Amino acid sequence: MYQANHGFRLQWAAPSSTLVSVIIPTRDHLTLLQACLQSLYQYDAGCSYEVIVIDNGSVEKNTLSFLEDFQSEPGHFVLRDDGPFNYSSLNNKAAALANGSVLLLLNNDVEILAPNWALELASNALRPG
Repeated sequence: MYQANHGFRLQWAAPSSTLVSVIIPTRDHLTLLQACLQSLYQYDAGCSYEVIVIDNGSVEKNTLSFLEDFQSEPGHFVLRDDGPFNYSSLNNKAAALANGSVLLLLNNDVEILAPNWALELASNALRPG
């Protein structure tokens, strides 16, 4: 009888010095952003990371206050862009400011579910070829 749960998993190794730049566009919807960020902090990334939130015209006081506090933390940045929503343009502007060797583009409604999330992504992004 064949058992489908047997297999192999190949894991690539990324340098431990890898910095991942997590880029998250948002406009208000503070509860979504907070859940996304909380999940980032909840699980060990497995490597260093910085977080760049692109605020695309938030107007709610709670959101603006949160973002002001957020950027006061080391490795946390807020880029304000009040122009029309353009996902590619927003991410490109943030990528120009990023310090990491790997860019991780997240929507504000994404939640991390497992440890070593950044290391797993960076390892695949940096593998040869």
